[in-house]
Amino acid sequence: MYQDIPNLTRCCLCFPLRYGLLVWSYIKLVATIFVLGMILIWIPMLIWFLMLGSKGVFIIALYVLYLVILLFDIIFNIAFIVGLHKKNTTLIRIYWRYGIAYALSFIIFFLLVGGFLILENSTPVDTNLFESIAVFSSGVTATLIIHTYIMLLIRSELRKLKSNNNFQFENHVTEPVCVMKEPNEMVTEK
Repeated sequence: MYQDIPNLTRCCLCFPLRYGLLVWSYIKLVATIFVLGMILIWIPMLIWFLMLGSKGVFIIALYVLYLVILLFDIIFNIAFIVGLHKKNTTLIRIYWRYGIAYALSFIIFFLLVGGFLILENSTPVDTNLFESIAVFSSGVTATLIIHTYIMLLIRSELRKLKSNNNFQFENHVTEPVCVMKEPNEMVTEK
């Protein structure tokens, strides 16, 4: 059964599509820079993680992976903002492709983190572990749902910009017609 992906015209049911995406991208950029700053504060803790041995190395690897993901997110988000302001479909399409890769890396990263948390904190009967898994999974699921919605909005904006080709009708009937005639030369016969 064939179904077409919906073409959305409004962001959050109230904002125009492009302006809503601009607001969302500015908020996301500020939040990403804030999270990056908070993570950079934890750099002195990396020395303590090195003392843990192999577990510490895995934690540091996850930390560095998350830093790389955040840096790429900031770079592509800035490109997306510029693309939206200039209505540049190439930059928006690059961000759309990045968004798909970001979703996949987000899923892989949180599967690694979730697996690590389960392995490190599991005891035979730990009710707190199930609550932690439920909260962690619901947060990841909510983030992916919001990301999917934003990706649909970006796809709709790309389609709208592609179809906007400035095609206009001109009514030539109502325009005045100006015809220039050359003066008749008088020929005299002799």
